[in-house]
Amino acid sequence: LNPMARPQKESAMPARMLEVGDFVPFFELEDTNRKMRGMEVQGGKYTMLVFLPARAVEYAMAFFNSLHQQLGRHPHMDMWQLFVLDDTVDNLIAMKEKTRLPVPLWADPGRKVTEAFGVARPGVE
Repeated sequence: LNPMARPQKESAMPARMLEVGDFVPFFELEDTNRKMRGMEVQGGKYTMLVFLPARAVEYAMAFFNSLHQQLGRHPHMDMWQLFVLDDTVDNLIAMKEKTRLPVPLWADPGRKVTEAFGVARPGVE
């Protein structure tokens, strides 16, 4: 994904799945380092943007273990890895400490970004 798209209003974000090579619309979320992060920071690199359900901790752990194994087989892959979860920063920090995840997690507690990308439907848990 190419994060060099011009900033758009949240309501203008696409409700469809992105394909490899698509421009990522601008969005900004707080991460588990308590910093606001936006896509413009990721400029010029391929980006793996992953949306995960925060309540499914076992699923998330299995995903991260599998991802670690896959990326270990392809060390030449140079890309940003962004993980968006539908929970508060405080809850994600607790999850990160409990599971010892080595990566920052981006919080989307209201699921606005998740829904805008078409990953979840409004009102569906």
